[in-house]
Amino acid sequence: MSSLRLLGMCIYLALAFAPTGLYGQCYLRVTGSPTLSRSGGNQVSGGIKLKNDQPVIGNWVVYLTAYLDYRANSSSEWTRVTSVAAQPTSIYNGTTTGMAAYSADVSGTLELRGNGDYRVTYASHGICGGQDTDLAPNPTTPSNIVSVARPTITTNGIAGMWWLNGISDPTAGFYDTAQVVGNTGGYSGTLTYQIVSGSQKARLTCTQCNTTGVQATATTNVCAQDVEVKASLGGFYAASSVKLAVNTIKPAIRTTPKPPTGSTSAYNNGWRTVVNYNVRDVCDGPISIPMSVNESFGTRTPAGSQWMLPQPRSGLVIPFADEIAVWPTQPGTLQPTVPQVPLGNVEVDRIPFFARLGSQTSGTGLLVTSTDQIRYVDHGDHATNPQ
Repeated sequence: MSSLRLLGMCIYLALAFAPTGLYGQCYLRVTGSPTLSRSGGNQVSGGIKLKNDQPVIGNWVVYLTAYLDYRANSSSEWTRVTSVAAQPTSIYNGTTTGMAAYSADVSGTLELRGNGDYRVTYASHGICGGQDTDLAPNPTTPSNIVSVARPTITTNGIAGMWWLNGISDPTAGFYDTAQVVGNTGGYSGTLTYQIVSGSQKARLTCTQCNTTGVQATATTNVCAQDVEVKASLGGFYAASSVKLAVNTIKPAIRTTPKPPTGSTSAYNNGWRTVVNYNVRDVCDGPISIPMSVNESFGTRTPAGSQWMLPQPRSGLVIPFADEIAVWPTQPGTLQPTVPQVPLGNVEVDRIPFFARLGSQTSGTGLLVTSTDQIRYVDHGDHATNPQ
């Protein structure tokens, strides 16, 4: 048994012929065929098996050289990648048919060259009684062709995923995970995925699979497709990587002037004030698609205020607004009035106000506004200043 090692590819060596070394007291005929196969995502393997198909006359030393050829496509010329000479093999006088059998196994990787075709060719000669005889036909019959193609991965046009504090907003079409679809290039194997940049804000939903998800795991203040994903078949890398962006919503911008004179009106002998907000993404682009919005409230001050507390609301709206309304049916002696001109400054209470995006469940989602809702006798307001 002998082994042949090729740099970059594996091949099978064989004497694919039935030539004869025949003269005087020397006679040898050997047969064999080179073979080559893909044995892994990044590997091809081959082997050679030589044997005499007639009884041997004389003592022989057989030499083999195997050549690995490559072409980029069917219209390209074959080029030689490398060659390996086997250790000389001795075949002795009187060896009966089929008993002089020898094999060699080789293997190599595909990553260096990528897409293309591979084959094995060879040359062989033998020496007996001081005479050197060709044992391979010219040209030799090559091995079978092994065609390989790099894997490919795609996001099918998806540019990235959203960070909404760990949730998706499917009603509005804002998802925290982008799908990456892989193709193994015709090989029946499983891709291995890895994030090579941006792993601090994204993760893979699986690493050993042909289709994976890239899920946002943290917020970002960078407007860039800086999450890069690669895939390979055991080290045979996809033709290109994919790059994705993590997008998010910046803190909401108050658009209602302060004091909110223009957005305050009489309501049921009391008052109604609307404080409007707009939102933009991390790339400073406007959010034009309605998103899920919810509001929640904290503990008011002073604790002794007797006015009824507001109830949190939610909806599918962008821009969003906080509507504050009070009318003269409140407990206690301090009753609301219609808006005055100018608006008054008698403060009744303050209630922490929070607005979140991505969910219609109160208290869930990405916090974009955190301020105090202030209720005066004749109007309402937010502590937040307009920008």
